[in-house]
Amino acid sequence: MSGPLAARSIAVTRARTQSATLVEALERLGAAVIEAPAVELVDPPSWQPLDSALARIAEFDFLIFTSANTLPRLVARLLALGLDPGLLTRIPARMVAIGPQTAKGLEALGIEADVVPGEFRAEGVVDRLAQEPLAGKSVLIPRALEGRDTLPEALAARGAEVVVAPVYETRASPLGIAPARAALEEERLDAVTFTSGAIAHAFVLGLGEARPRLRGVVRASIGPVTSEALAALDLAPQVEAREATIPALVAALVEHFAGPIAQEEAAP
Repeated sequence: MSGPLAARSIAVTRARTQSATLVEALERLGAAVIEAPAVELVDPPSWQPLDSALARIAEFDFLIFTSANTLPRLVARLLALGLDPGLLTRIPARMVAIGPQTAKGLEALGIEADVVPGEFRAEGVVDRLAQEPLAGKSVLIPRALEGRDTLPEALAARGAEVVVAPVYETRASPLGIAPARAALEEERLDAVTFTSGAIAHAFVLGLGEARPRLRGVVRASIGPVTSEALAALDLAPQVEAREATIPALVAALVEHFAGPIAQEEAAP
């Protein structure tokens, strides 16, 4: 297959339910993709925090979605409780999406995001809400169980009542990374993509004795938070997306392997 990533073997470590967009984009550009899901998304240990929040959903002033993964699981929980997901379109809360992909997920539900920060991570949301009067306001953040506390702590410090409600847990999948581990051991892997800190930890720690071999391949990060996680594992990435999106990650890989002239081919 031709393309700017032709003959490049690239591992995708996202959960299998999340990986299709990245896999298809890389394959379209000629890459030989190795699907190696380092994690799987499972139900949180308890639904109680979310169920309690949903029982009073109309009382919240802000709903903040920090991942596109949150939306389908939130909708599924509403249905499991016998509630109409359409109520999300009728509540008065302002909707905050951490990035364009999350905003598109809201659009699919008939909801237009009121706030989308320029920087697609928790710090960007904090900056974007800097001028909002938050004292006494109630904020619901449905998210991963192991999500960072940067955002809820910053909003609480400004006087907001913040409810964090896990909608899924990210669990390591040692068997999932077996194809990438085999490719590393056989020296037929050119790059590995990482799209979250949790994925980086699960993948690297799951490699076991093959971990040192990861130094010999390109490590591509979707953004600063993921890069920090890799650096903490003494495996700082050589490639980082200019913004925390899948298209930007693909474009960064194209630029690394094929140069800036090939950037246009990386557009979705």
